Amino acid sequence: MAEATERMLPHDLNAEAAVLSAMMIDNGCVSKAIEMLTEEQFYRRQHRLIFRAASQLFEENIEIDIITLIDRLERNGDLEAAGGKMFLNELSGLVLSSANLEYHAIIVRSRYLPRALITTSNDILEMSYAAEDSVENIVDRAEQLIFKIAESSDLKTF
Repeated sequence: MAEATERMLPHDLNAEAAVLSAMMIDNGCVSKAIEMLTEEQFYRRQHRLIFRAASQLFEENIEIDIITLIDRLERNGDLEAAGGKMFLNELSGLVLSSANLEYHAIIVRSRYLPRALITTSNDILEMSYAAEDSVENIVDRAEQLIFKIAESSDLKTF
């Protein structure tokens, strides 16, 4: 058990950053990114906050660029937690084209799935060791947690 907790959870920060960068430079790919990914699939908290802000802008039909994104993060009170203006400026220049957005999004999702399974498995272990509920309820809760991962990840299209 100790060995499992010392391991780094699966993630690819470069792919996450590439998705966000593409969203900032090409509004045409924003809907595709939002269609393929959810906020929780990003490993880094900064990236989750940026994706959330970009999604909000998209829902309000506001074009996403570095200025609108910084403004939204400021209004949400998340600018510093998202890395600040310097981080966002660096992020916006990471990719020169959004051509590989879909591939980068697939990488992000492919790292999220095992990470979610690991986290959920640890939760199931804790519930089982604690044994504060009936075995039937623990099994039922475990099934619900695993099903939630499968449902949220849209494994059929993955």
